[in-house]
Amino acid sequence: MPDVPSWSSGGALELRWRQLRPLRAEFALEAGDALLATLRASSFGGSTGELDAGGQRLVLRASGFRVTASDADGRPVAELRRNWTGARGSIELPAGERVAWTRRGAWRQRVTLADQAGNRLAQLDARNGLARFEAGVLVDPAARSRPDLRTLLGVAWFTLVLMRNQAAVAG
Repeated sequence: MPDVPSWSSGGALELRWRQLRPLRAEFALEAGDALLATLRASSFGGSTGELDAGGQRLVLRASGFRVTASDADGRPVAELRRNWTGARGSIELPAGERVAWTRRGAWRQRVTLADQAGNRLAQLDARNGLARFEAGVLVDPAARSRPDLRTLLGVAWFTLVLMRNQAAVAG
């Protein structure tokens, strides 16, 4: 997957998660015309997915309030643990770092990812359409050079997709 020119330097980076086809849980993370990652989630009510993030293929699995991203060898690379409301949680990374997860809103959900010092890394603003689900993504300048940025954005988006699907099934 090609890298975005000036990926690691400059001001805030505007990206978007775009649903590739209506009613299918297949998404692309894009910066303009550049493809940064793809996500395929299982159908409604399912709990697995696959993230191709810059050439790294990850398997995503949800169980209860937890989402785990593992590499091809089954080693965990990120684990999101949310509270029972799904509004707060943290993504734990292999080196022990924790990235805070905060979700606000019911109809128009916003997820903010922040480092351990409370500095915002990225914000995802989800938009529900008639047959599409998308998100605008704003990556703060300090987070642009993180090697795990695509993984963090993939885990966050996968979780929002699951939450949306679960709400649709619950009716």
